[in-house]
Amino acid sequence: MSYTANNALLFNAAIQGFAAGAFAGTIAPAGTSGAATPATYAAIVLAAGIFAEAVDTAIANDSGGSHPISGSGSGGPALQPSTATIQQDQFAKVGLLQMLCYAAGQGRQNLDITEADYLTVGTYIAAQYTEALTILNL
Repeated sequence: MSYTANNALLFNAAIQGFAAGAFAGTIAPAGTSGAATPATYAAIVLAAGIFAEAVDTAIANDSGGSHPISGSGSGGPALQPSTATIQQDQFAKVGLLQMLCYAAGQGRQNLDITEADYLTVGTYIAAQYTEALTILNL
């Protein structure tokens, strides 16, 4: 997977949330029988990565405003958590996006790895995320 994230922290949160949602309430992917190996989970992890690309693409680089969590420029490197404010903002924004992506991935074991199939839900999540930041003044 070759992708440069707009927001490194948010991209990772989207992967984690989607994968956690897909595995919620189950130990093994649908159709799995016998002993599970790392390869058993490859399809869901790939789907989580593709999903995260769609979400990250829909969210602009979070380097502006009064509560940035990443630096400007390509790749959206995370700001060093050098102050309590930066730490709190990173924690809040990452947690918010992770839970939105968890909800989107919950029970989904469709193993789809076509980014275009996630663009609509990525746009919805970006809108929910942006509105929550506005309401929470983040």
